[in-house]
Amino acid sequence: MQEATKCDLVLCHGTTPIIIAKGIVHPPAAGVLVRPDHLRVTVDKITQEWAGKIPLPVPEDGLLVLDDTRAETVQWPKNQIILDKVISK
Repeated sequence: MQEATKCDLVLCHGTTPIIIAKGIVHPPAAGVLVRPDHLRVTVDKITQEWAGKIPLPVPEDGLLVLDDTRAETVQWPKNQIILDKVISK
């Protein structure tokens, strides 16, 4: 990934992904450590009323559940991200 891209964050329930939040995936940045198979994502909007209570896949800096992440950048598993539209070059 080379450019910031809008995305949906999903939970997989059977074969149907459930969109739980919308955000922006960021390209890798020098000096920023990210777990394998994860990307850095800024969460813009939580789309399901219950989704805010979901524990973060990688808790960090006092951010423990999805509700804590609005306007914050966190790590999210690649297999739970659906890319949408590139927003910068």
